[in-house]
Amino acid sequence: MNQLIKVGKDTSYIQGFTNVGVVSLGNGQVCLIDTGIGDDDAHVICENLDNNHLIPAFIINTHCHADHVGGNGWLQNIYHCPAYSVATEIFLSEYTDVACSFLYGGYPPEKMQETLLRAKVSEVYDINKFDLPSGFRFERIDGHSFAMIAVKTPDDIWFIADSVIDPSILRLHHMSYNYNISKYLESLDILGGLRGDLFLPSHARLTDNIDYLIRFNRDNIRHVTEDIMEVCKKPKNHDEIFKALYDKWQIQISYRSYSVMGSALRSLLTYMLDSDMLEMKVKDNYLLWHSKEN
Repeated sequence: MNQLIKVGKDTSYIQGFTNVGVVSLGNGQVCLIDTGIGDDDAHVICENLDNNHLIPAFIINTHCHADHVGGNGWLQNIYHCPAYSVATEIFLSEYTDVACSFLYGGYPPEKMQETLLRAKVSEVYDINKFDLPSGFRFERIDGHSFAMIAVKTPDDIWFIADSVIDPSILRLHHMSYNYNISKYLESLDILGGLRGDLFLPSHARLTDNIDYLIRFNRDNIRHVTEDIMEVCKKPKNHDEIFKALYDKWQIQISYRSYSVMGSALRSLLTYMLDSDMLEMKVKDNYLLWHSKEN
């Protein structure tokens, strides 16, 4: 993480793997938007706050994945500031082992637990029961997680969470994690209707025009589904599809990428089945997927 970058009268951010918003509320108090991956990120946030004589009054978590709530606990222990998010997401911050089990599809082996992102437990409250200061607004953009919000500051700057990923990352990794593809695509439409001066994704650069990012992320879903259609011309099970895709993309996987991207692939297969692109059948005790054109 880097130093505080001012992008509006009252809006700044700290650039990092997860960009963290810092919004002035007056009298030296700020709102933090997300808190990064863990204690290291929280320490950098704290240094920036101290260097600028700022104190967080509250935290808004756009969603409760570990790379967005990871610094909550550390910061709350120091500043005693409450955190708020969408009610559907709150259990992920309180029962952090659930996120690991969800990605793996059961209780994960210890070797995989070591590589999966797991935030420290933190207390997060329902943002719908919190009176946000004047000028703040949030919009639901679900799909990447169970629920997610974009947050607008009084400077008309939107923090748009994981709604779009930087094209350089997608070119390198091809597939990104989304829980519900249909909801995610709907959220891209919602994102296109937002009006603001600047937009800051959690994992991409600040921009004044998100149309390109929306198109690129939407097209990337299409490219990946086309690759799945190609490898599923002959019926394959999940692991066979996973291997065929990563062989095609010339990517070697790790324990963590298998867990996270294996879960992402299941969501894509569900979307393609529901969209009439794939068929699913059980044969010889295998669950097989194949292109509908077969």
